[in-house]
Amino acid sequence: MSLQAVVEALGRQLGHPVTVYDTSMELIAYSAHDRDVQDIDDARGRIVLSRRASAQAVKLINRSGVAVTHRPARVPAEPASATRGRVVAPVCAGRQLLGYVAYIDDSAEREIDPVATRCLDEYTTLIAVEMLARERAETLAAGDGERLVARLVADDPAAVATSPPRPLGPTAGYAVLVVSADDRLPRIRRRIADVTSTPTAAALVDGDLVLVLTLRSLGPPGAPVDSPEPARVGPLLDEFRERGVRVFAGVGEPVPDLAGVRGSYRGALAALEAAKRGAAGAAHGAGVPEWDRVGAARLLLRLPLDALRPADLPARVRLLLAPEINPALAETVRAYLDHNGDARATARSLGIHRSTLYYRLHAVEDIIDGDLGDSGIRFELHLGLEVSRLITPT
Repeated sequence: MSLQAVVEALGRQLGHPVTVYDTSMELIAYSAHDRDVQDIDDARGRIVLSRRASAQAVKLINRSGVAVTHRPARVPAEPASATRGRVVAPVCAGRQLLGYVAYIDDSAEREIDPVATRCLDEYTTLIAVEMLARERAETLAAGDGERLVARLVADDPAAVATSPPRPLGPTAGYAVLVVSADDRLPRIRRRIADVTSTPTAAALVDGDLVLVLTLRSLGPPGAPVDSPEPARVGPLLDEFRERGVRVFAGVGEPVPDLAGVRGSYRGALAALEAAKRGAAGAAHGAGVPEWDRVGAARLLLRLPLDALRPADLPARVRLLLAPEINPALAETVRAYLDHNGDARATARSLGIHRSTLYYRLHAVEDIIDGDLGDSGIRFELHLGLEVSRLITPT
């Protein structure tokens, strides 16, 4: 019997929808409920969507003492957050706490119904068995994935070519996604596993999370990576950024077979670097940057940028970036050049009126003592401002 089947059976026995968490209060399973059932509240909806209990719920469960007593307990309602009262029971394997089972119970009785208690004892034992089996399977799969990815991205491509690993399921090709974060990388890894649907292999390589994605089709050079995963991972990483986590990602070019994964990995690392340096085409909110689609940064990042200093930038760019100059002017001329001199599109992207845009552009021309209609000056500014962004990591 699977974990989901056990949880569904427990829900039927109790007559209440059930949720199951691990010890970090990540949601790992929940039973279905009828649309008109009364035993749900807004909190359950939030939990299912976010895949974890709220911080307040965690405090209440800790206060209940369940983790210490290893016995079911009542958790009081929280009217302010529209959260109803619950019964929480531990899931244990011997003395090891694996997680919790919870269901809504508004009863004013202090004691939990004995029938419900016996039911919880029986089914939490079954849930513990399934959780341990799942943990062992994940550990084995993770180990296989770690070894496979380490082999694919190693500096010895001949080893892969002479003894190719089995394909990761039906696929037209592969692409590598690399994620870098200051912290919470294990948590990010688990969340990415939740949203990915195609077969993947994942590993930590040099402190970064590396995923080998399978593709639905292989387009011509420069075509977007044909996988739903980067589009799913982008918003997920934005969620972590909103919580103050510095996280970046990059996707390498598509390759037809596992022997080419090393090249896609190198491209993913470069796209990751473009994101860290704030290169055009790699900004947050635009999805995960793909190496084939980061524009001029693809060429510039191949240069020894670490050897460049602000003093190496063209004179007009240095004038525009001087400390006493309003940074909005450099931002404005960069946007203007990115939009190929289209005033309407530039003003819209900056959220300013066109008269404000023209005022700023005239101010830029005064500072650099040059005409923005001059193609040479435009190229100098565009290239110089992009290089300045790349040599000043975010």
